[in-house]
Amino acid sequence: MYVDWPEYQKVQTGGVVTCAILLGIATFTVIFRDILKVWTCGGLTDPINIVAPERQLTTMSAAYAAETMPVVQPNMMN
Repeated sequence: MYVDWPEYQKVQTGGVVTCAILLGIATFTVIFRDILKVWTCGGLTDPINIVAPERQLTTMSAAYAAETMPVVQPNMMN
């Protein structure tokens, strides 16, 4: 097997540097956004005004959801 060691060293060094930079960005994001909650990624993680249901539907109650929400029920009778 032929290996061009000088080229391999350049590629390996670039990969290690890229990994270190991305690890730093990920660490910064997790600490400031998730743990300290002081950064919102420029507003991307701000909650949007969505009307959420008061409870989460289970598998059984989801089967009856269409009957309780006639607005979203498809018109299957025509």
